[in-house]
Amino acid sequence: MTVRRPLVHINGGIAELPAGDSVAGASDAAGTGIPDYSAGDAGKLMGVNPAGDNTEWVGPPFSSVQIFTATGTFTPDPRRNKYFVIAIGGGAGGYNTDSHSGWGGDTVMGIMTISSAQTVTIGAGGVGGAVPTSGGDTAIGTLLVAKGGSNAYPATGGTTPSGCVRVPGGKSLTGRTGGTWLHMPTETHYNITLPQAGHGGGSTSSSVTQRNGGAGIVIIMW
Repeated sequence: MTVRRPLVHINGGIAELPAGDSVAGASDAAGTGIPDYSAGDAGKLMGVNPAGDNTEWVGPPFSSVQIFTATGTFTPDPRRNKYFVIAIGGGAGGYNTDSHSGWGGDTVMGIMTISSAQTVTIGAGGVGGAVPTSGGDTAIGTLLVAKGGSNAYPATGGTTPSGCVRVPGGKSLTGRTGGTWLHMPTETHYNITLPQAGHGGGSTSSSVTQRNGGAGIVIIMW
């Protein structure tokens, strides 16, 4: 079987890239030639390095993901400045009446610019009970803020970057959680483990424990 090598532009034409790291007449902006490659570079694209003085192999878009379930730091790839993000605020705790049930945290999602390291803050879930608490805000620095759910009304405020949209969390009802973009409403009369996705704590009768809200989450893809 004949192994075909990558095709490159050479002097206005197209030819196969030979086994070496460069081809006469095939060069990058700095004139240093095609970068070395190996089997590990399969599927990658050739691009300019962060210093802007040479070429290198880089992964295709959306081949990397970082998920935050606790507060931490996101350091952007020096080769990228656009990221697809999903950020969800913490859900509010539940009560024993629908009128004060826990709302799910807001979702802010879309493509945004991140050009420097940012502190990622994950909103805590609110506590359910006789005096339920609201969910905490989830944030990427000051660039994005997804509000945590409240106990009586939908969350308001927050920061939605250009290129992103805000999706309000849903209200919980007796026996089910408040939903988010990642979390469908779930039956809460049973002691089950729910995913971390900012759901609002379910409202249940006074004889059944009111549920806590779920903590928020941040997903960053590039």
